Amino acid sequence: MECCYRNYWNIYFSFRNISFGYGEVGIQVGNGAFFVGLLVVIIGMATGGATGYAINPARDLGPRIAHAILPIKGKGDSNWKYAWVPVVGPIIGGILGAVIFDAFLSAVL
Repeated sequence: MECCYRNYWNIYFSFRNISFGYGEVGIQVGNGAFFVGLLVVIIGMATGGATGYAINPARDLGPRIAHAILPIKGKGDSNWKYAWVPVVGPIIGGILGAVIFDAFLSAVL
């Protein structure tokens, strides 16, 4: 987890690619939960090794804040230099993926 920029780009491109095709696959009623779970597993398998499964800012930021606040004896630092990666990467990747989709494919489909 030392290379913040590599991990940021990993998450950014993953979410951009996912957001790019969002809404183009017809899913029958009742099957949505399965595909959401499958999507989470795929994202985790693709980015988990590099980013520590940082696909949800709450999963990283909440425990990091708690670690910084709680008086735990002998604890290390909370690694705040990496905290921006799981927060900024998915947000910017998702927004740009949706913008690219709207700009290039929404008129065609």
